Amino acid sequence: MKNIKEILSSYTVFNGIKIENLMILDSVWKNEMKDYSAFCDIHSIEKKKLVLKVKNPIIKNEIYIKKDDILKRINGYFNSKFITDIKFI
Repeated sequence: MKNIKEILSSYTVFNGIKIENLMILDSVWKNEMKDYSAFCDIHSIEKKKLVLKVKNPIIKNEIYIKKDDILKRINGYFNSKFITDIKFI
């Protein structure tokens, strides 16, 4: 019988992305993007693109301008280039 850790580590969603990486991403987003996380939510990941649902157009512009820095900060928590771009809806 498998324990919870084994089940979670083998389970994948969003085109093969592991749940543990999604949980890390959610935590990183809330910690690293404190100024923005109140105004936007992670909607999904599509082909290594982080899809954000943004409630405020000013915040959307700020995220777009700082996109490279944000990607660097997020990917610093993973052993690979986990997210390559940011998309807005």
